[in-house]
Amino acid sequence: MKWYKYGLLLSTVAIAMLTVVACSGAKAQGSSPGSQVMEKKGADAAMDKKDGAMEKKDGDAMPGEKKDGTAMDKKDDSMMKLPDLIRAAHFVDSSPTHGDTTAQAPEKIMINFNFTLHEVSSIAVTKDAKPVETGKVVLAPNGLSMSTNIPKPAGNGLYLVAYKACWPDRSCHEGQFGFVVDDMKKMSYQDMTGKNEVLVSMKDLKFSPSHLIVSKGTKVVWKNQESTVHFVNSDPHPSHNVLPSLNSLTIKMAEDYSYTFTAAGEWGFHCSAHYPDGMAGRIIVV
Repeated sequence: MKWYKYGLLLSTVAIAMLTVVACSGAKAQGSSPGSQVMEKKGADAAMDKKDGAMEKKDGDAMPGEKKDGTAMDKKDDSMMKLPDLIRAAHFVDSSPTHGDTTAQAPEKIMINFNFTLHEVSSIAVTKDAKPVETGKVVLAPNGLSMSTNIPKPAGNGLYLVAYKACWPDRSCHEGQFGFVVDDMKKMSYQDMTGKNEVLVSMKDLKFSPSHLIVSKGTKVVWKNQESTVHFVNSDPHPSHNVLPSLNSLTIKMAEDYSYTFTAAGEWGFHCSAHYPDGMAGRIIVV
């Protein structure tokens, strides 16, 4: 009986130990999936963080792109880059002049020479490398200049005028010049519209104001306020033939000269005696 009780006690202890071992194993097995989930969550978080960093990097502008991902307009950098001036044989000057920046597109292109032109001469105009509609090429009565009209306002941009000057024997020579139209330039012009008469002084080898806007029918009076002799001449220099009726004779100290503008457009003027000194201006007539 005694041995029987002792054996029963050992069996109970053994069963208890087996139960403890089984529970410990189950606990260990039960913790493994949880650890895997936590590890997976940690890996996912790291991946999300990496993806977020990648998205931020993708959101940054790449070279040649704007912030919205669209390609940058490289034309902005090239628009103000003038082409080289190429003078054909016997070329004198042009309107607009090579390198000019005007506030509005010209209505006429004029090119002057010191040799008689043939009617097969030609002019082609482009703006930002796209063709601009022009009228028929017209030769001056003396044959020393050719011109073409631009019937429709072509707007802002870089203009290239490519021409072919042909002589009576039909030999031809090519040339080109460029200019820029920027209507923001009007902000620097003095608005004097609505006035019947405006005064422009000539002093210190300058016109003041040098850039102005007037209405049709306005009389502009240039007054010489220094001892140096001056002139008022139409562009270009030295031909002075875009608006030949504007050209004055000598204007001495205290003398004045006037001209009434009746045609709309932008007109360049200068003092032929002091053109190399930069004595020039522009008038927009509206």
